[in-house]
Amino acid sequence: MLYQICHQFKKDRMKVEMMAQSDINSNSEMEAFVREV
Repeated sequence: MLYQICHQFKKDRMKVEMMAQSDINSNSEMEAFVREV
């Protein structure tokens, strides 16, 4: 169960990072969000 959550989070984060590469504002916002989590 916990492995699935971590695996899903990693996949989502990779997707977010790929999208954020084309949008610097989005990237910095997501990095701040990831640090808070």
